Amino acid sequence: MAQEGPKYIPTQLTVNLKKRVVVCFVLMLMFSFSFSSNAYASLPKRLAGETRYDTAVSIVQDGWDQSDYAILAYGENYPDALSAAPLAKKYDAPILLTSGNNLPTVTKNTLTNLQVKSVFIIGGTGVIPSSIDSELQSMQISVTRIAGHDRYDTAIKVAQQLPSPTEIFVVTGEDYPDALSITPIASLKQEPIILIPKDYLPESVKTYLTVNNISKTYVVGDRDIINDSIFNQFPGAERIVGVDKYARNINVISKFDDLFSSKDISIAAGEGFADALTGAAYAAKKGMPIVLVNDTPPSFTRIYTVVKLNMANSINGKAYVFGGTGVVTDNSITYLYSLPDTDQSPSAPTNLSATAISSSEITIQWDQVSDADYYHVYFSNDGATFFPTVKGDGNKAQYKWLPGYSFKLYDNPADFTVCFKVTSVKNGVESDYSKIAYATTLTTTPSSDESE
Repeated sequence: MAQEGPKYIPTQLTVNLKKRVVVCFVLMLMFSFSFSSNAYASLPKRLAGETRYDTAVSIVQDGWDQSDYAILAYGENYPDALSAAPLAKKYDAPILLTSGNNLPTVTKNTLTNLQVKSVFIIGGTGVIPSSIDSELQSMQISVTRIAGHDRYDTAIKVAQQLPSPTEIFVVTGEDYPDALSITPIASLKQEPIILIPKDYLPESVKTYLTVNNISKTYVVGDRDIINDSIFNQFPGAERIVGVDKYARNINVISKFDDLFSSKDISIAAGEGFADALTGAAYAAKKGMPIVLVNDTPPSFTRIYTVVKLNMANSINGKAYVFGGTGVVTDNSITYLYSLPDTDQSPSAPTNLSATAISSSEITIQWDQVSDADYYHVYFSNDGATFFPTVKGDGNKAQYKWLPGYSFKLYDNPADFTVCFKVTSVKNGVESDYSKIAYATTLTTTPSSDESE
């Protein structure tokens, strides 16, 4: 019987395997479109204000003329509001922000202008004090507070306001980018966002799993974010991963891209949460994803956004930017309309080595290439044919993006040889291959019972 191939954690963006074919040109063929210059693209629309509260109002004013409902979240921290977007979508409600013992004037005026009749406050009185309830009630607005004893319990309380699901989305409650990536998708599907810690399952989450007939769970993040012992407790669990929050963001929205009714996209800073909290409800209302960016968006982000924004025909999308230039720079947005420069390839990695560290794990290392943005790792069982393929996924090519210069391959069979080679990537251009390295996992030591 042939040995089973090794497992490794996949990304979602598929590309051609041909050596040194640039990712962006493969996507051109996949989508059968030609990319244009910025002259063909619609201008981005920035929704921003002087403060996060003003930005929230700017987003709401662009999305809603009137609403019977609104969601009120704490503007100075993220956990309680991360799971609120599906509830906002259920009631076609905007998300507004508050802080302190009184509503910000801009928030209060917006509630009045929208003729809001009911407000859901997300979080306990430790973050949004009861004085806010009283202030809303004095405005003839009814108040429903949704709160648990911690962020994980609050997310479950929000989930209980939605229809009983068959699918759920699970993200870390210890950071915000993964939840922001998934919020428009969960909102459109009307499925809850469950927050969990890395290494234990809260009782409220266990109870929720017990009382609902859930058959599929999408877990965002690898075992370093949510470990396997927790992952394995969810029914039908599937990971959506990426080497960092920007890769995970693109992998999440690429997986569910057919849900989005618009070619428009929204853009939010990957280093801040407040603007995208309100933007999550706006994005779901408009049927578009949230793309997270930094000052120099990586090539895989640009590949996705160019397909949406910069087509030489009438179906090119529009970018909606959450926050001012101090949050998302104009230069960062400009990157999203163009593909990386392919004039010069980087150096190939050198001194690649592979080492077996157990009967199932192999690590590889190489010298860092000074001008590389990230690396691709290729695998082979015979040293001749290299495929970055996923076990059980046929010959579907999926690159592993790595910003560092080492990688660990898990879950191999014992006494199993794997060959590797690596390329570096700069501005979307792939280098020549490194030399091949290989290692054989250690042989399993028989137990005392087996040897008798």
